[in-house]
Order: sequence, then structure tokens, then C-alpha cells
Amino acid sequence: MKKLLLIVALALISVGTYSQGSLSHGSNQLNLGVGLSDWGIPIYIGFDHGMRNDISLGAEFSYRNYNEHLGAYYYDHNIMGFSGNANYHFNSNE
Repeated sequence: MKKLLLIVALALISVGTYSQGSLSHGSNQLNLGVGLSDWGIPIYIGFDHGMRNDISLGAEFSYRNYNEHLGAYYYDHNIMGFSGNANYHFNSNE
């Protein structure tokens, strides 16, 4: 129930802070974030670069760690993810 309330609160806050804008040619954007999961707390960092007006390319790294006890065994999990992305921004005023 607490997770549901937190998700609803974050959704309402994000609606109030709505803002969109594409990256212009040659500009950069750094993204940082923390997520919610049953398997540890994921954190990520991402980078986007404006290739042309309304088109950007980027990369992202994410990491999470969690511990698990199964009977007499103890497991320590480290999960890392690397990804790339390409975006087209449909909010052009031209």
C-alpha cells in the first residue's frame, strides 16, 4: 500500500512539473535517477546529445544491488545495465 501511495504521489507531482523541449543541435543533457524495485533500488545515469533539431542520441548506465537468503545460502546480487537510445522529439514548432 505504501508503494502505491508513493507511485501516485510521484505521478501527481510529475504532472504538475510537465515540461518538454527537444535538444538543439550540439547540446547535451545529463539524466540521473532512482527507481523502485523489489530487487534493490536501481540508480541510473544517462547522457543525450542533440544530433539535429528534434533528434538525439544517448547512452545509459544502471546499477542495482540486493541480497537474498535461501535456506542456508546467502547471495549478493549486483546487476549492471548498459544501453543506447535514439529519440525523435515530436514537439517541433516549425
